[in-house]
Amino acid sequence: MEMIVPNGYYELSADGNTITLKDPYIPSGVEQIKSIRNLTKSLDVYNSKDGKHQVSFASPVITFTYAAAMANTDKMQVVIDTSDGTNGLLVLDGGNASSVNTVTIDGGSA
Repeated sequence: MEMIVPNGYYELSADGNTITLKDPYIPSGVEQIKSIRNLTKSLDVYNSKDGKHQVSFASPVITFTYAAAMANTDKMQVVIDTSDGTNGLLVLDGGNASSVNTVTIDGGSA
């Protein structure tokens, strides 16, 4: 399942070309990062399907190679894939970091 990292769960460092993710939105590897878009400036920073721009990942920091004028306050859209089964999280977002409830679903047998 793909999910968008909500506002408040990432921090953009425009000068360093990095995005720092916060729990519970930290993927286990770079292959789980599907796309990054700067919504403020309408820029496709990374898309795993096209290979134009690359990213690297050293938990919890994504480093991107896309070169464009950005500001630390730009609104970003980071899409991660959680279908690998490693975290089993269902996040119900109420709008900000202090109102998120995390529910772990047990996939065991009856």
